[in-house]
Amino acid sequence: MKFLIIGFCIILSILAFAGDINTKKSFIKWHATKVGGEHWGHIKFKDGNIQTNDKGEPIKASFTVDMSTIDVRDLEGEWKEKLENHLRTGDFFEISKYPTATMETSNIKKIGDNKYRVKGNFKIKNKIQPITFDMTYNGKLASGSLSFDRTKFGIMYRSTLLGTLGDKVIHDKVDLEFKVQ
Repeated sequence: MKFLIIGFCIILSILAFAGDINTKKSFIKWHATKVGGEHWGHIKFKDGNIQTNDKGEPIKASFTVDMSTIDVRDLEGEWKEKLENHLRTGDFFEISKYPTATMETSNIKKIGDNKYRVKGNFKIKNKIQPITFDMTYNGKLASGSLSFDRTKFGIMYRSTLLGTLGDKVIHDKVDLEFKVQ
């Protein structure tokens, strides 16, 4: 009985320092540019978890993004629908085959008051790439921004790497801003 109580206390203490995110209040804003323009929108989290130490500092995190929720917020009507549908095809994220993207941390280092340098692995279209970014975390809200090269994940549509010229080029860098509660 003594071991059962000790085991229960250990499990409770572990759970006290691990928090599932609120997927309804959390989001990612994406931003991509092309010659002569830009587009942006949001993507929703499917699930996620931030584990903290006894000081409330993040020590580990993992997130899954529901790629079917990608939307476009700078367009309306027919053009909005066309771009959203195109982003879901094999030219971009091929959502029917790869419905989620993930990020798992490998290291979180404190660099200031409520500021952290995060290293981890980003997985899109079943391709994994290392990523490093800074975030702010106050125990309730994690926020930050990062950029990635879409070609590293096999997203080559209208990339300069394919020799696309002139006004048809979509830049390879994609910027993300996130807010996680």
